[in-house]
Amino acid sequence: MSELAPQRVREAFAGMWNEILGAYPADDDDFFESGGGSMELVTLLVVVGERFDVSMSIDELFPDDFTFHVGVRAIAAAMRVGAAE
Repeated sequence: MSELAPQRVREAFAGMWNEILGAYPADDDDFFESGGGSMELVTLLVVVGERFDVSMSIDELFPDDFTFHVGVRAIAAAMRVGAAE
């Protein structure tokens, strides 16, 4: 698996967020406050897994809260772990 630069992770994740919720996020945007529900969250998790080639639980994608920047950090960390395996 190739590791994407953090900016590319951010841009790709923002695109996925937009596909599912219909709006591009700011760093502090909360998934649920932006209109997401549990079904959209599961969809986001599946899309993240497919596009970044990572396997993550909801708690791994959003370990602290459901804000965009937390998800970006979690995806980047999961990709680093996957690349090291």
